[in-house]
Amino acid sequence: MDLLNTIKLTEKNSTFFIKLFWVIILFSFVAWLLGLFMNPQGHQLDLFFLRMKDFWGDATVVTHFVCERNPYQHLGSNYPPLPYLIYYMFACVSSTPEGGYSEYYYQPAWTMLFVLFLFVNLGLLWYICAKQFQKGFSFDSMMIGLAMCLSGSMLFAFERGNAIIPAILAITIYIFYYDSECNWKKELALFCLAIAFNIKLTPAIFGVLLICSRDWESIFKVFVYSILLFFLPFLFFEGGIHDLFRLIQNINSFASSHVGYSIINGTGLIAGYYQFVALFFGNDLEISVKTYLLFRCLSGEVSLMLFLGTFHQNEKWKQVLNLTLILLILPSVSHEYNILFLIPTTILFFKSFEEHSKWKHLQLSIDETLTFFSFIMIYFVYRCPVSDFLNQHIAVMILTMIGVYYSVKAFKNSHHILPIIFSCDRNTKT
Repeated sequence: MDLLNTIKLTEKNSTFFIKLFWVIILFSFVAWLLGLFMNPQGHQLDLFFLRMKDFWGDATVVTHFVCERNPYQHLGSNYPPLPYLIYYMFACVSSTPEGGYSEYYYQPAWTMLFVLFLFVNLGLLWYICAKQFQKGFSFDSMMIGLAMCLSGSMLFAFERGNAIIPAILAITIYIFYYDSECNWKKELALFCLAIAFNIKLTPAIFGVLLICSRDWESIFKVFVYSILLFFLPFLFFEGGIHDLFRLIQNINSFASSHVGYSIINGTGLIAGYYQFVALFFGNDLEISVKTYLLFRCLSGEVSLMLFLGTFHQNEKWKQVLNLTLILLILPSVSHEYNILFLIPTTILFFKSFEEHSKWKHLQLSIDETLTFFSFIMIYFVYRCPVSDFLNQHIAVMILTMIGVYYSVKAFKNSHHILPIIFSCDRNTKT
C-alpha cells in the first residue's frame, strides 16, 4: 500500500490532532502524578535516572567542579566553559558541603536560585512554543506548550538539573526566528544558536538551516558570537585558555567511558535496537562489537542521507526533523534528555496542521500519522507496560525511517542528490 494513502478530515476537525496530542500528554502527566501518590516507590519512579537516587546530580556536580574557578582539573568536566560560568553564580551563594557535591541542594540559597533558573527557562520555553501558532495565545497553543514542559522527557531533564534545558530554550528561539523579518528577533535567534552550541556543542548542526537559506551574513555573525562565547569564559577560570586542551581530553575520556551506557539508554539507533530485542531476550542481552560497528556505520549512512535531504525539503519542519535526527543518532554518546531537541520539530509539525485548516479538507498521510504517534511516545509520562515498550527509543527509529522517506522523496522531486547550496530556496515553507 502506498505510504501516501490519506485520511480526509473536515475543516472543523483540522485541529483535532493538536487537541488530541496535548490531551493525551497532560492526561498521562496527571495519571503519573496519581500513580506516584498512590505508590511513591513504585513503577512511576522509573521515569527518572536511578529512580531519583542522584537527584539534581548534573547540576550539583557542575557546581562542585566550578566552585574553585578551576573546573577542568576534574576529569568529568566535559562542558564548554559557558555552562560553568552560569553555574558559578550558584556556587557563589553556597559553601562546599561536607557530605559531597550531592548535598548542594540542602543549601537554601543554592536551591532557591536553581529552582528559579529552571522555572524561568521553562516559562520562556512555554511562552515561545505557545506563541508560534497562527491564532497566537489560543487555548490549544497554551496547552500544547504546557504539554512540552510537563512531558516525560522534560521531567527527566528537570530531575537531572541538566544544562540541556537552557540549551533547548536557546535552540527553540533560534529555529523559530532565524528567518524572521524582524531584525531584533533574527539577531536574538543567531545569538541563541551560539549559546546552544556553547552549552552542548551538537546544536551546531542547526547552522545548516542558514546555509540552506544562503544567509552568509548570518552565518558569519553566528561564527563570531560562538567564538566569543567559547573563548572569553576561559579567561574567567584559573587555567585560562590552556584549559582548552584539558577540555578536549575530558570530552574524549567522557565519550569513551559512556559508550556502553549510551548503547542501552541513549538516543541512537542501536539503543532502539537494544530496547526492542531486550523485550524478547531480557535485559542481559549483550551487544557484540560487530553489531555495534554495524549500527555505527548505519547511523553514519543514514545521517548523510538526512543531511543531503535537508537541502531539498520545502517544508521547515521536515528540515528541522532531519537535522535533529542527525543530532540524536550520529554521536557515539547521546543521553536520553537530548530527545528534547525534538521540541521545535514537534511545534512546527502541529503548526503545519493549523495552517492546513484554511483548506476545505486536510489530507493526513500515513507518514504524518506515524509522526504524530511517535511524538506521543516521546513525550508520554505515565509508566506502564505499553509505554515501556512504545518508548522514545522506538519513536526515534520510526522518525528516522520517516526522515529517510522524506529525503528520498525530495531527491526524486529535485532530480539530484547532492545539495546545490547556491540555488537553495530561501522561502522554505513552515
